[in-house]
This record gives sequence, structure tokens and C-alpha cells, in this order.
Amino acid sequence: MDGVSFDPYTALYERGTAVGFSDVKTDSVAFRFRDEQFQFPSGRVFPYMKWNGYFYEADINELRKLEAEAAAG
Repeated sequence: MDGVSFDPYTALYERGTAVGFSDVKTDSVAFRFRDEQFQFPSGRVFPYMKWNGYFYEADINELRKLEAEAAAG
């Protein structure tokens, strides 16, 4: 496939949903939304994410707010 990239989460990104996976060792959840990446402590992001049976989903706008709050203070 010449120059064609496939991202299985494209439909979620179009809805404004980030995809997350937990890391038990660090008690955190890492999210990806296209080229953006976020990592939060599980307790901090828990109210904003939901488990769909395969991975976590969270609204990208909520994650950006959390990131801004973390950077501010």
C-alpha cells in the first residue's frame, strides 16, 4: 500500500473521542487522539473515561482541559 496509512481509531477521532490504555505499573492511563498523546494518573482521569470492553474512551476536550490544569498548577 503505497503511502496509505490506516488507523483503526479514525471513526472515534471523528467523534472527538480519544483512545486510552491503562498502565498498572504506573497507575496511569495513556490516551491518544490522532497525533496528540496524554498520560494521567488513573484517579485523576477516571471520572472522564469509560471502558468499552477493549480500551478506554474519553472526550478529547475534557483531556485537553485536564492537561491545561496540570500545566497551570
